[in-house]
Formats: sequence, structure tokens, C-alpha cells
Amino acid sequence: MSDKKLDAPAFHRRAKRLMDAWKAESDGPDSLLVIHGKTAPDVYNKTIAIHLWLFGYEFSDTILLFTKDKIHITTQRKK
Repeated sequence: MSDKKLDAPAFHRRAKRLMDAWKAESDGPDSLLVIHGKTAPDVYNKTIAIHLWLFGYEFSDTILLFTKDKIHITTQRKK
């Protein structure tokens, strides 16, 4: 069993901040899709940054779909 735990209050606070900022944009897209596959260990990109900011660590092989009223998260089983 993994010793990693999500900070649920921090996740909800940050997700709400992201969703509120996105909804404030009148010409913004209807959805946001963040896909994270396998990357080289020395790569730091926007996808990893959003994972670290929302969750506190990186989920590899993960899809985040943000719609105006929900967040859908799909990740590999071993995480």
C-alpha cells in the first residue's frame, strides 16, 4: 500500500480556484483536457505542474477532463 495521501481540502480549494477562474472567462472553451503519459525523469512541463499543484504529486498515465460543472479523473490502476 502506498504511503501517499491526497490533501483533500487543498485539492478542493485549488480545483475550485481553477474552475472559478475558467468560468470567469466569457470566451473560454467548454472543457479542458489534461493528458499525462510517460515522460523523461528530467522533464518539467505544464501537465506535471498542474498535477503537483492540484494533487501534491504527479500521477503518470492520467487524464483530467474539466467541464463547467465536473472534473473527471482517469488514471492507471497501480497509482
